[in-house]
Amino acid sequence: MPIVKTYSGYCPELKKQNFLSVEYKPINLCGDPKTYYKCVSYTCEHQAFNGCQTADTECGCPIFAEVPRSF
Repeated sequence: MPIVKTYSGYCPELKKQNFLSVEYKPINLCGDPKTYYKCVSYTCEHQAFNGCQTADTECGCPIFAEVPRSF
């Protein structure tokens, strides 16, 4: 079952704090009983409705850059 976590940080596009919803999907490794989770997507309301010049650059979204890719 996927897990969704919320992360926040400073958004240079909005010039204020903003948040992202990040979806993680479970990954099971052969021989390891522990379930790990890998980041598969993120959603930013500002980007979804207005587009985002910052996220579309090579550096990408600075909030997403700080998000753990797995746990």
